[in-house]
Order: sequence, then structure tokens, then C-alpha cells
Amino acid sequence: MKCFVIAMENEAEPIIRAMKAERNIIFCGKRILTGRLFGQKVSIVVCGVGKVNAACGTQIAVDELGAEEIINVGVAGGLNSTLEVGGIYEISHAVQYDFDLTQLNGTPIGTLDECKENYLPLSVTGAFPTKRLATGDRFNDSQSDYRLLTDTLEADIRDMEGGAIAQVCINSGIWKAERLHRCVCTQTLNAVRSKLFPTLREAEARQNSLNATFRCALKRLNVRLKKYWDKIMERIPSFSKNHDTLEVGLHECGKSHGVTTWDLRFKKPNAGDYISPKALHTVEHLIATILRNSESKDDIIYFGPMGCRTGFYLLTVNLNYDEVKKLLKKSFAIAESFTEIPGNKREECGNYLEHDLKDAIKECKRYGELL
Repeated sequence: MKCFVIAMENEAEPIIRAMKAERNIIFCGKRILTGRLFGQKVSIVVCGVGKVNAACGTQIAVDELGAEEIINVGVAGGLNSTLEVGGIYEISHAVQYDFDLTQLNGTPIGTLDECKENYLPLSVTGAFPTKRLATGDRFNDSQSDYRLLTDTLEADIRDMEGGAIAQVCINSGIWKAERLHRCVCTQTLNAVRSKLFPTLREAEARQNSLNATFRCALKRLNVRLKKYWDKIMERIPSFSKNHDTLEVGLHECGKSHGVTTWDLRFKKPNAGDYISPKALHTVEHLIATILRNSESKDDIIYFGPMGCRTGFYLLTVNLNYDEVKKLLKKSFAIAESFTEIPGNKREECGNYLEHDLKDAIKECKRYGELL
């Protein structure tokens, strides 16, 4: 599962608004949401500002939520003129600029004790331009920090969480899956001072103007979220079919890990004619029972209804189109002879009263004739 680890509520808000939340709790003082985003199961940890909060939030995502991929998004400060205010960038490398073992290990500043390099490499999608991130537990206009960030570390962006998240991902064994995306809301005052404006007063006026773009940057993040998500999420094969042109019948959806998905389309999509909920439920009981007792039972992985009530999905191994079609024709013919519904007792079914054998047999006969 993919999990967003985000510092502030207003940074998380665009994603929360786009997702269909199923759970919203407070755990260890941090807000945790789980649900679906563009059809995929995701979770969000609103961790709080700073490296310790970010590390705790990431560890919660890994240990408590079972995250297999960590995605961090939010606003940050730009350090040079290559960044556009309001622009969105992927982070290719992250360093903690306030971590310093130089005098002990002789390593460059930012090099973790368990690492040989100071910058940690991250996974990128190619959806946005890539930049280097420097993370520290302070956000100021210090001239010394600015020189460290730009001259020594050659960073493009600064924040207070990304490098810590990357470190936890390394220690958790999922560091290659971590992604950081920063929406730049401002350039730091020092960048403005030294590169753009000769006087402090002009620099501070410019800084105030840039800070006013914070909300605009978040809006841009929300608008471009769907585009970004399309890049990182695998599209379900059935969603890729044009349902306006999809006809009734038997269709192969594709094969993954040796399992073939079959589309048993009883009704033409979006045509106003749907299988009744009771009949849909009963057809599932009938056909699943028949398939599990057929000569091909060892090749059957799953049979179940579509939520749109226009058909069913069948998952198989080792069966080609002709073999599946032959098996289904035989199975739907057998279903017409049933006088009782298998597995419809209270202790056997989660909704045992919602069945309609007569209507289900009609649907089975109609589809069998179609095959």
C-alpha cells in the first residue's frame, strides 16, 4: 500500500479532499486516514513539522499501516533561480544539512553514520523536474545556512522533513520506493537578498509577496495531483476499456502473474438495464459452486460480481479462451437446473435473505444462450 507522510494539515488537505476516506483516527498524536484515492487504497499520516515528527510518522506508516511505498508532498523553500514559485518538483536526492559528524568521521556534512554519501538517492517518476533537497530542523534566513545549502551542498530546495523520511525508509528496507514531491511556495530570503534585490527592505517586501503565493501553490498541487497520480499508480485493466463501446459477451481483460482475468458481461454498460442485486448475489452462489466442483476446479482462482451490476469477473490459470468459454457454457446450463441456492443459510452467507433464484436462473439462461 502507498502511504503519504505529510507534515501539515494544509499540505495534506488537497489529497484528503481528493480521497474517499474510510477511517480517520488519532494515533500517537498524529492524524491517520485510510481510504481510496482514484480507486487505489492509500493512507495518509499527518506527522507534524520537523525531522522527529517526520521520522515518527514514517515509522507509523511502515509498522502500523503496512506501507510498501512512502510518498511525501508539501511546500518548501527554493534556493536558486532554477525554481519557479508555485512549481512542483520531484526530489532525486535528499540530505540532512544539520547532521554533522565531520570532526568524528571526516565525512562530508550531512553524511549519516551508516552511510558513505551525504545525499540519499530517491525514486522518481519523471512526472516533474527533479531537484536536490536539504532538510534541517530550522527554517531561517541565516547567511551561514544559505552558504552551506547552496555553496557546500549545492541544494535546490530546503524543508524540515524529507531527509528524515528518507532515512527511515532506508532503515525499513523500502528506501527505493520513497518519493518526495515539493511544491515551492517561496524562495528563501537569502536567495532573494543575494541574487535579486540589493536592499533588505526590497528583499523583505519580495519575501512577503512570495509568502502570499502559499495558497496558490497548494491549489496548483491539488490541480496537478490527478496528473501525478496517473504517473505513479497502475491503471486497473478493466478501467482502461471504453465502456461505451463494450458489448455483452466474454472478454479477456489481461494476464498478470500467470492469472487471467475474464469479463463476463451480461448487460451492456450504462444502458439502463442491470442485474438486480438479489439475482446478482444468487448467480454468484450458483456459478461459484459449479465452477469449484467442475473438472477445471484447480484452475479457478475467483468468481464474483461487478459492482456496476452488468456482469461478473472470473480469474483462472492454465485456461485459454476456448476452454473458458466451453466451461462457462456448461456451467450456466447446469445452473438452470438448480432448485435450491447453495450456501444461503444464515450461518453460510453474510446477507442470506437477499437472493432471488428465479431471476438468477433467467440471467444464467440468457447469458448461456449468448455464449
